[in-house]
Amino acid sequence: EARAQMLLGSAMAAMAFNVAGLGSVHGTGHAISARLNAAHGQTLATMLPHVMDYNMPERTEKYEEVARLLAPEGPASGTAAIDAVLKLRSDIGIDKSIRDLGGEDDLLPTLVEDAMADLINVFNPRPVDPEALVYRLTALCVLRRHAHERCNWSWRFGAVCKRLTKPCNRRTCAFGGG
Repeated sequence: EARAQMLLGSAMAAMAFNVAGLGSVHGTGHAISARLNAAHGQTLATMLPHVMDYNMPERTEKYEEVARLLAPEGPASGTAAIDAVLKLRSDIGIDKSIRDLGGEDDLLPTLVEDAMADLINVFNPRPVDPEALVYRLTALCVLRRHAHERCNWSWRFGAVCKRLTKPCNRRTCAFGGG
């Protein structure tokens, strides 16, 4: 019975992909899965709250609906939706960071390049560019410090990193909470 339900769920998801397209959760998840030999579903669940936070300006109403479905006793807001996803992720033991998946600091440039090469990102509700990916992946605490600290890696997006001197989103940061 469980296998039949998984098969049905998989088929329904494939139909949804054809209608809605995929976005940056998959675009970044593909890169992480390929580089770290991690399960695709694991990497999607790891990235989901970070991409939701990034897409919030474009998807507020949809996230309010997600909050109503996942946490009906709480407020119907985008933030509540992300909090509900974080709780679900925690309840089922999903890794919270790329480092938890086995990634190291020097992987960030490669992940950004791989994710930018993934055409699935064109379907993301908010435009995806290298700066956005650096910010999201850094916020995911790829590095061994918070996004609010200066990072010392030097590569072509190093200038973007200097903008990350504001506090990280501790709700979704692997070191600060979420």
